[in-house]
Amino acid sequence: MDLVLVISAKLFLAAVLAIGALKKLNSLGTFETALKGFSLIPNALSRPLAYGVPFSEAAIAIALLVPVISYSAALAALGLMVLYAALMMVALTQSSNPFDCGCNWGKAKTSAHPFMLIRNGILLVAALVAAAPQTTRALGWFDGMNIFFSVAALLALYATLEALLALPSFQHRRHS
Repeated sequence: MDLVLVISAKLFLAAVLAIGALKKLNSLGTFETALKGFSLIPNALSRPLAYGVPFSEAAIAIALLVPVISYSAALAALGLMVLYAALMMVALTQSSNPFDCGCNWGKAKTSAHPFMLIRNGILLVAALVAAAPQTTRALGWFDGMNIFFSVAALLALYATLEALLALPSFQHRRHS
């Protein structure tokens, strides 16, 4: 796969994971409560996971930026996205009650719903691209601009999706 695509995917994933980790670290209690809402893990593990998940996300985000280990980090991100998608799918099939998934960027709570699986699918595709074998070639200034603007556009689209998912009208539609 072209180097520009792989680098863009790694930078996009690094940003998504870093922002998610910071959001979770800023509200550990809220994230712990969200983990309990999934009803898939014992309550005794919710606190250690509330700390472990954001630190894992932050570590993967940083590792994606280090060329020597970025391939392994992309595989770790891929595994994490598969795990998140599987947890969301299981939680949605087992629970009819709305619960905060703890996976949004904003301050508003976002109830878990099937549309989140599409969002997780997008992140899975980004992780697959980041882990793809890449061509080796010299990067020019135009490549650098392509990387910058593609990452900026992906982040803007992702932030827009996050904002839409947090809208009360969207939340109400899911649970009515």
